Amino acid sequence: MVVPPDVVARIRGGDHDAFTVAFRALYRPLCLYVLQAYAGDLADAEDIVQRVFIELWQGRARLGDIVSLRAYLYEATRSRALTTVTRERRRAQLLTEHARDGGDRVVAGPDSRLERAEAFAEVSRAIAELPARCRAAFVLRRYDGLSYAEIAQRLGMAVRTVEAHIARGHRILQAKLR
Repeated sequence: MVVPPDVVARIRGGDHDAFTVAFRALYRPLCLYVLQAYAGDLADAEDIVQRVFIELWQGRARLGDIVSLRAYLYEATRSRALTTVTRERRRAQLLTEHARDGGDRVVAGPDSRLERAEAFAEVSRAIAELPARCRAAFVLRRYDGLSYAEIAQRLGMAVRTVEAHIARGHRILQAKLR
């Protein structure tokens, strides 16, 4: 199925039919692309592509002058797939390290379990004392591995605001943990 050239302008204007045309034309090819290049599981590939289409629709008012919707969606899908794969690898690595260390690894450096536990408690207290929105953005970035855009969407704030909250969180934590 071919995507008409005016479909981006129609989607930008909120045309559900244009969005449906784009979805029907590109959903399967994008799923196959993700499946072959990034994900070994069809459900994961579908999840990635569905998120891309959701973001397309939610951000339709901000769509710029896109020459090729097909190219735009392939790039957005590639980016989402890489982010997802990187996040999953990071989680797997942390779980592996945690299991390898017998569940005791908390902070690199201190030699004794007691010192590690005390350091962990200190960091946890410092994070808990951050202002609420700052803490939420910081935790979503640091521990859930979300991108600034994902955090902004989840918390209902601008990306620049998320960046400011995370930077503020880092400054506060550095001052408290010196």
